[in-house]
This record gives sequence, structure tokens and C-alpha cells, in this order.
Amino acid sequence: SAGIPTIVTPSRGIVDVVDPESSYMAKSISASAIADAINSFLEDWSYNRRRIAAKTNRSLSYVTSSFSRMVVVGEYSKLYSQLAERNSAE
Repeated sequence: SAGIPTIVTPSRGIVDVVDPESSYMAKSISASAIADAINSFLEDWSYNRRRIAAKTNRSLSYVTSSFSRMVVVGEYSKLYSQLAERNSAE
């Protein structure tokens, strides 16, 4: 993290990793919604840098706790175990 939260659109994949509380998420993928998200960030940049810091910290905390190497390996391990059980039952 560069210390600046992300400005994102609610497209597939993004909503699985980023939530509105830890980013500046546009309400849709329209140009006006993206402009609103950018304007929200710029307003906070001018008047509320603590909010930016809080969003950045929440985002970093979520990503590191949800997508660490150990978490991902554990999820793959569970998936492979389920597939092995399903194949042995057939």
C-alpha cells in the first residue's frame, strides 16, 4: 500500500476483495459514478485525511488477513480434500 486507498468500480472480482468501507467505490461503472468516487476522495484529501488513513488501514488489514499465503493455502487444501472425498465416493 502506498498509503492511499483505492478508487474502484463494483465490477466482478473487485467486490470480492474491496469493500466500500475500505475504498472509494463508485456506485456503478458509469462515468458519472466514477467521477463521484474520485470527487469523494478529493474532498477527503482536502478536509479529512484521517478518513483516508482509516480506509487505507481497513483495506490493508482485510487483504492481509483474507489473502495471506497461509489463508490461501488452507482454502486450496480444503478444496482438494473435498474433491478427493467426492472422487473416492464415486
